[in-house]
Parts: sequence; structure tokens; C-alpha cells
Amino acid sequence: MQAYRSLLPRRLPTAATRDAQEGIARAQRSRGSTQGGVRTSANQANRYNYIQDEFSEGESLNQLISQFSQDSRILQLQTADQLAKFNHPPSPSICLARDFIHDSLYNPNYGYFFNQVEIFDRASHTLQALLNPAHPSDWTKSFEDDLYAEYFDPSSAQHQNQLLVRRQRHDDQQQEPPSSSSSSDQRQIWHTPTELFKPWYAWSMASYIVENHLKESSQKSKLKELKIYEIGAGNGTLCCGILDYIKEHHAGLYEVTQYTTIELSTRLAQRQRDKISHSGHEAHARVVNRSILGLTDSPELSPCPEPCWVLGMEVLDNLSRDVIRRERVSGEPLQSIVITDYQGDYHERFIPITLENNPALLSYLDIMHPHRTQPRGALTTMLENLLATYMPFRSNLTPHEFIPSNYLHLLRSIFRFFPRHRLILSDFSHLPNTLNHPRSNRLGAPVVQTRYNGVTVPASTFLVKPGMFDIFFPTDFGEFARLYDHLHQESLHDDDDDGAPTPSGVRPDSPCVGLQDQNQFLLRILASPHMQQLVRNKTKGAPLDLQRIFGYYQNVKVFTVT
Repeated sequence: MQAYRSLLPRRLPTAATRDAQEGIARAQRSRGSTQGGVRTSANQANRYNYIQDEFSEGESLNQLISQFSQDSRILQLQTADQLAKFNHPPSPSICLARDFIHDSLYNPNYGYFFNQVEIFDRASHTLQALLNPAHPSDWTKSFEDDLYAEYFDPSSAQHQNQLLVRRQRHDDQQQEPPSSSSSSDQRQIWHTPTELFKPWYAWSMASYIVENHLKESSQKSKLKELKIYEIGAGNGTLCCGILDYIKEHHAGLYEVTQYTTIELSTRLAQRQRDKISHSGHEAHARVVNRSILGLTDSPELSPCPEPCWVLGMEVLDNLSRDVIRRERVSGEPLQSIVITDYQGDYHERFIPITLENNPALLSYLDIMHPHRTQPRGALTTMLENLLATYMPFRSNLTPHEFIPSNYLHLLRSIFRFFPRHRLILSDFSHLPNTLNHPRSNRLGAPVVQTRYNGVTVPASTFLVKPGMFDIFFPTDFGEFARLYDHLHQESLHDDDDDGAPTPSGVRPDSPCVGLQDQNQFLLRILASPHMQQLVRNKTKGAPLDLQRIFGYYQNVKVFTVT
């Protein structure tokens, strides 16, 4: 459900950018977050030549915190659940970098997703242009005009750009109370493939699901129930689009279909309920307002022992990550903590990783990078000592690495709640303008950006004011596939340990894992003769320009498990 990020320009108009940078400086509270500007205790050894005082060897966590505050309230690391109880970013406070990023995005009171995001919902009447055989390309022209006005027209660096005007007019039509000009102007408008290419995006996913489901059902005399769970369903467009397709083209299957969305945002959950009700699918769809991470059994959502489909469109990129750097000589990984002082400035420090302070990160590193948590060999240690001696301005810590330890929480929730799942995950495999390097996705670094007066403004650090910035990461699908395979093998062993397999156990067959570019995935389905006929019936003979779809989202891949 994330932003149409692949279209964001990286070269902005000079004047607009200068004004935006000046405005964003007031929101980006990270004056003391990286180098310099932090006092150092007089009795501390000069342990680091270039970037001092980021890791205090020999000092306890309490001693480290005391450099910023004597307040006993921040002597404990606060978790994301604890931070979620605050109505505004707490100061002073201390937390893991992963929890700081999570709070910035998902805090129910000031988080980015709860206050800054407006998902672009193309009006339903735009389909009428597509249904008119005399003007089959009107919808495409309108779509491209919208994108140009939003991103590429220099005059769009004003409050009156087209998408904002359209949204405000829509708000007026709904007779909603007008918001302040500042919040209205700065609301982030996202473009998702589900919205931009509706109904064809949902039809493609529905066709893929139904085709595989009917193959499995063909071996049985009775049509098997179809259960679909969608994580982070945004406006609910994909849910309704899939159900529309099944109802229109597979009426019998529709009667035994149940669709569940799992949504963290209360605002978006209500929007999904409204769209489901408006579409007439109340008997076949429901919304669960919960987080998928650390999912537990509850009256509204219990484990599903039957075969089911789990969907996640652009969910992985906004899962917060742990941040580590390694001590160059020993190779020891150190995790980032974020200290917020009384002035609301952010300071990054590094401490050892233990089972007490971050078991998830330790578990992820042990699974995915076991050799990198072991002490370095004598030769490597000697080389690093020589470099430290003869390169005095070299940092004693390696560059930041962003470790997707939340993948463990996500996949373990899926394996535990949906053990016989089929899976479709779509997300960004590559992003421009990441923190570590603007042209390459090194070490899992994110893009941090916001919009100011209609202009996209990137930030150079993740230590920014919570709730004001989008923080999203590229997905290393190769690493994700290895983690999935490890957890699948782990689930098999767990099932063996429990004795004979039960109906709630793992799927009896071996999963087939696939990965392909999203545009190729869509075109393969939409170009099939069967789908082409359905499209012609829907558009009354108007052709569907597949090359238009192929031209967008070329940095997105689809990960499937069938």
C-alpha cells in the first residue's frame, strides 16, 4: 500500500528545492545525531579517531545515558509498544533504532502512516473513459497528466497542485470539516499500482489465485473454500477488486470465498470497511484492526489450519530495521540506540547486542550471517590494527548496516497462524537515493523523504522528527527467500517434534518459491488469451495498452509461494 516511489524525481527545481530544504530544516530535529556537537567526558580515552564517542567501550548503558540526562526515567530501553502510548515524541527517552523507526512510522498518535498519508484513489468514473470505445486511452492520458502535475511540473511546487486540489474537492463533496491549511497542504499522497491500474492489477492477482486454487480443488469432488488474508490493505481496493473478479467470473467460488484484511491503522481499517460495504461484499470480507507482527490468537482472528492465501503488497519496505556497525578490529557487531535529549535532539550511540536487549536481532544474525557474529581471525585483526595505526582519520566502526530483523516476526506470524499458506508479496527490490549511497542499495539502507509544498525532499539520516518522514527500505529478495526456506525447515522439525502431523500442522507438500519482476508478472497474466477476452468484454472491445503498464514500477518484484 505504499507510495508510487519509482516515479519520484531525484533532480528537483533549484528554487523549489532551496525553499523546501529551508522549511524541512525546521522539522528535521537531528542537530546532534551524528558527528560532533556532543560533549565528551574529560576522563574518557580517545578511543575513536574520526567519529568519537559513538561506542563507549567499558561504560555501562546507564553511564552512557548519564551524559545526556540524569533522569532515571530513560535508564531503560523503551520498546515500540511503550512508545505507542505517547501523544507526542517523548523527550528524554532511549530506544533501539528499530523501535525509533517503527514509532516514527506507526505511532497511533503522531506516526507517519496515521497522519501524513493519503492513498491516491482514482475516482470510479475514470473507468467510464476506458469503457468508451471511442476514447480507449483517456484513462491513460488522465493518469499521466496527474503524475506530471504532481511530480514533474515546476509549478506543482505550490499548494494548488492537481492531486491536492482533487483531494480537497473530494473532501468538500463529502462535507468533511476543513483541516488547517498546513496539514492539508503537507498531507502525503501515495500512488499504488493497485489504485493506478485498477481494476487490472486486482484482476491479475485474482486470476493467479483462482487458477492455482482450482488446480488444487480439481482433485476433489467438492469445491474447496477459498480463504484470503491481506496484510496492510490500504484503501481496500485490492480486496474489493479481487472479490469483484471472483463474483463476476466464478460465481460458484465466490459463494465459498472469505477475505480478511489485517490492518494496523485504525483510519485505514475504517476506510476498508466502508469500501467493502459500498461494494456489497460484507458477507465475504471482514477487517481485523491489528498488527501482523507478533500476531497472537484472539476472538477476532484465530489461526487458519486450512490452505489459504496471504497477500502483502508493499509491506516489507516499511518494516523497521535494526541498525548495526561493526568494530573494525574485533568485528563485533554493535547495535544502534537513539537517545532523545531534553531539547528533542537525537543522538545515536552503539552498544553490544545481547539476548536481554535485542533477541530478535541476535536470532536473525545467527540464522542469516552466523560467520559474521564470530570473532575475526588473527590475520584480519592484525590488518585492521595496521590500518588503525597508519590511517588515523579512518573510522573505527564500519558503515551502517540496516538489518531486517522484523522479517523474522512477519514470517513467524505467517507460519504460526497460516501454516498451509500460499503467499504473494510485492515490493521494491531497488531504490534510488538511499542513505549509504544514492545510486546503489548498499547494506540495506533506506530512503528517507517527505514532501514540502508539493516538492519531494530527501533526508540524509533516519534520525528525523517522528511522523514527518517516510522511511522505506529496498528488499533483498534473495536473502528473504533464504530466510523463508530456513523457517520452513524449522517448521517441519517443530511438527516432527510434536509427533504425528495434525490438521493444524505444516502443508504436506513442498512449497514452490518464485520471484519475478512485477510488470512481467502482470503482463504474463493480462496477455493470456482468456484474460484478453475478459478485458475486451469489460471494455466493450477497447484494447488494453500493456506497454503502459510495463513502463512503470520496474524496480518492483513479486515473491510467490505456491
